Amino acid sequence: MSASENRNREAIGLLGDTGELVRISAVAEIHQSSRDSAQWIVWAVDTDGAMQETVFSGPSSEQRAIEYARAKYAGLRQRVRRPPQYP
Repeated sequence: MSASENRNREAIGLLGDTGELVRISAVAEIHQSSRDSAQWIVWAVDTDGAMQETVFSGPSSEQRAIEYARAKYAGLRQRVRRPPQYP
């Protein structure tokens, strides 16, 4: 399968056959990556029990992740990761 076919399949999975974003009735969680503070992760478990994770990086990554999660999922919860506490 070519790279173009893979991208097309991914787009259909995300947007559906109609070309519109398929909304999922799940609550998404958004958090900053522990590996790269410039990355924001949208994570959710869909109605079939499958885990979905989308990573945003680059300029305005937090805002883009929030906008995506609000459009894609029924609810949104933003988690703040705190640095580990050492004695």
